[in-house]
Amino acid sequence: MADLLALASPLPVETVAAGAVLIEEGTDSGRLFVLRTGSVNVERDGVAFARIDSPGSVFGETSAVLGQAATATVA
Repeated sequence: MADLLALASPLPVETVAAGAVLIEEGTDSGRLFVLRTGSVNVERDGVAFARIDSPGSVFGETSAVLGQAATATVA
């Protein structure tokens, strides 16, 4: 994951408040995220099913890469 973090280092860094929704299920944000620190929770149909907390983890690829609506909410 260190390679991915190094690759992402020149990209803009966005700091968000705890609980802020980054991706909303069913929307097409077109944004890809690389987690640097902290954690986010993932839910589908209002039910939490995952937590992302590893630096270098990528999320948002369904919308950003595939051009499809997000399959989950990430906050």
